[in-house]
Amino acid sequence: MTPFSIDPGAPAGYITGVMFSWDNIWVIVSKPDNIPILMMIIGIAFFVGLGLREAFANDRLVQEGRKGDILRRMQE
Repeated sequence: MTPFSIDPGAPAGYITGVMFSWDNIWVIVSKPDNIPILMMIIGIAFFVGLGLREAFANDRLVQEGRKGDILRRMQE
């Protein structure tokens, strides 16, 4: 059996029967050599989110005409 099959009656490009299991992902992720990679991905996601939050806050201050408050806010 192939990992996916294309249903001729389904809309174009629709793939049915995709074999996907969270168990398989956990087996791969929980191997000792993949733990540092997982931690790095989590760290990157955290700091990207933190940077985006700060960027949106700074954009809001610029839109409100308080561009000078950005530096003061960053130094707090």
